[in-house]
Amino acid sequence: MSCRTAGDGSRLACADEREPWPIAIDNTGVEANRNDFHTPEGLAFFGVAALAADANARWIVAGPTGALLLLDESRGWVATIASGDDVVALTAPCAGPAVLVASAGRNERPDTLRLFRVLHRQLVPAAAPVELPGRFTALWAAPGATAAIAVVHDASAERYDALQIRIACDR
Repeated sequence: MSCRTAGDGSRLACADEREPWPIAIDNTGVEANRNDFHTPEGLAFFGVAALAADANARWIVAGPTGALLLLDESRGWVATIASGDDVVALTAPCAGPAVLVASAGRNERPDTLRLFRVLHRQLVPAAAPVELPGRFTALWAAPGATAAIAVVHDASAERYDALQIRIACDR
């Protein structure tokens, strides 16, 4: 919703002027009363990461069913390759392009972060999974995609924590 007023504040006019979000794929913006995006073709997703040429796909998206989907240049479905609740692209000089996948725990399992490379439409683990210190609530890439921010809710401490994730090149 966008609202505009006259210079003197005498009139206020509001309208639904949804605009695309500045993310790695064409989209129609955030859906009203929802927290997901849609491609112009109608595919719903929570997170997206652009992929390198050796992935044999253009994007990986985290869909509302908890599936990670590969999309081609025209944003068409290519394959379902794993499960995950959100995804972002990360890069580091020592590692090249990678994707960070957040997964909410199910069946008494903890929420996790997993780092992968996508090669030939396959997820290749690039690091051991990391258990999060609470319930995963948000994930986004920092400008430049050299770091990601994950937000978790620690119910026992009644607080939210923001974690900065980087690929370490010195190990």
